[in-house]
Amino acid sequence: DAAVQEELRDAPISIVTREGSPQELRHMMRVCAGTAKHIIFTPPRPDEAELGLEDLDKLHTDTLQHATGIALSLQESARETNDKRSTFVAATPAGFHSEFKGAQAQLRAYTEVTPSDFVSRLLAQCTATPGLSRVFEELLLQGRGNELYISQPTGLYSALSGLTFGELMPYFPRAVALGLVSPTEDGTGGLHLAPPPSRKLEPSDRLVLLAGSSTDTKPSRRALARSKQTTMVTSQVDTLSREVELPPQRVAVLNWSPDKGDIITQIDDFAPKGSAITLLCDGELPSELREMRLRHCTFTHVNGDAADPVALESLKLQSIDSIVVLQSGAGTDEDDAHSLLCVHAVQEALRRAGASLAGASAPRIIGELSDPQMEKLLCERWPRVCNDLLLPRELTSGTLVQFSVQPALRAVYGELLGAEGKEVLLRPAGLYVEDGEEVSFAQLSNRAQLRGEIVMGVQRLGSELPELNPGIAFRMKLQPGDQVVVIGDAF
Repeated sequence: DAAVQEELRDAPISIVTREGSPQELRHMMRVCAGTAKHIIFTPPRPDEAELGLEDLDKLHTDTLQHATGIALSLQESARETNDKRSTFVAATPAGFHSEFKGAQAQLRAYTEVTPSDFVSRLLAQCTATPGLSRVFEELLLQGRGNELYISQPTGLYSALSGLTFGELMPYFPRAVALGLVSPTEDGTGGLHLAPPPSRKLEPSDRLVLLAGSSTDTKPSRRALARSKQTTMVTSQVDTLSREVELPPQRVAVLNWSPDKGDIITQIDDFAPKGSAITLLCDGELPSELREMRLRHCTFTHVNGDAADPVALESLKLQSIDSIVVLQSGAGTDEDDAHSLLCVHAVQEALRRAGASLAGASAPRIIGELSDPQMEKLLCERWPRVCNDLLLPRELTSGTLVQFSVQPALRAVYGELLGAEGKEVLLRPAGLYVEDGEEVSFAQLSNRAQLRGEIVMGVQRLGSELPELNPGIAFRMKLQPGDQVVVIGDAF
């Protein structure tokens, strides 16, 4: 309890902590689980119990089942005066299937999130889209900038009546409409990211918006002028119709993590055809990979120690595009130390081959870490290649909070990180602007719309963080090497 209070000492809101177990009724009653507006269940911390990954998952599952049952019972008893008040979001271990997924009868929403799968999918996408993790960090971590919001039904705003999706932009000077959620017969809502501009808004549609605050998600009563935008867009249709052809990628995966058993197939989902994946880990090929079928990549397994430069030399790292460093444990300081050792071994293997991680053609390092200080250390040591290092605990916290407040975002992130549907992509600026041309964010967005894409922002060459949602009137000159952050189709 004292440790939690110390961690939250500088929080901008009032926080009350209670010590206890979510598996005990009296402790759940102490935190008003029967009438709470939002209930978030986080996994047990690995440093609180010296357990292996398999035992930790069992502890996690047992605790979650008991806590969910108690919370639902308390909610049921409070329904007469507080009908369906709570949203329940639970972080679940891989492969978890709850008997409480039909809990919407007692709750406003019940959502399960598997952090390991979430992180695995993001790691996989980063092999195809360098710098993608910075975009998701801003979206998911509170206080980092822009977030995703689900609006009220568009029928509540008279200014939007009769509009198509393509006509929305002038009504949101400080937000970007990314898509919409339309009601379905089962009440779950159908998601449409980057829909056709001609899609006419229905009064029951809700918009998916990128904004700096909930205040910015409310539309203006009047639209900004649009005449100049249309003229500039139609003159560049030929340039905007160009397809983006990605070359085959060579990806090395170091170490094996059982809770990310799908990462090889996930990398394959996002890789161009003709790509290759090599897994280096101790022992035989993991059992979950023996029946694997890939569509775009070839796969090779090498038995060896990923922290041994000799074993790494056999991978010919100087011709590798991306190296994914996995953690085989539960995300402890020891796992971070081993990841650092692996990166140093990569540097040594490259040195022996006459190359370096500081070189222009060095492979990018993608990985997961538990300590922000370790991320900072690696990024400062190798800033050019270490730009996609994830902090799963922080990402999980942000995800749980957002899904608790806006359950519909679960479907949005599910599509953005899934193999099907729209993705977040970083496109070359030359697809949208000519060298030296100055454009507004609105003009850039209109040009991308001709490609079936929605612009979220830009990533400047040499800048660590993306510039998301700068405002439709913001003017910019994009240089060679700059990228445009869009939602669209990868292939």
